[in-house]
Amino acid sequence: MALILSATFLFAAALGGTEDLRVDLYFDPYPTPYVSDWETRTDIAALTLTNLGQEDLELRLYVRVENSRGVQVASGWSERFYVQPGGRAVVNSDEMIDYDTVEF
Repeated sequence: MALILSATFLFAAALGGTEDLRVDLYFDPYPTPYVSDWETRTDIAALTLTNLGQEDLELRLYVRVENSRGVQVASGWSERFYVQPGGRAVVNSDEMIDYDTVEF
């Protein structure tokens, strides 16, 4: 059964305004389907978040896992990430979900 991973990126600036955010995503073309690998391996995926704006950004990821029929099998939130103006944060596969928030 193929699993599809989608992520929704929610962000809020310190002052509540909309800021410029660049998102670059790398994914292993054949990612492992095992949750234990996602918890421990950093090389499955990497998300680079670059703040192009003038204000600090506070970001949090929401990840949803679906089967090949589009049925949700799991979802969860990441920890918060903070990116200073002109800065970047790299989120590896083991950091994309706080496993205490996962719902099946």
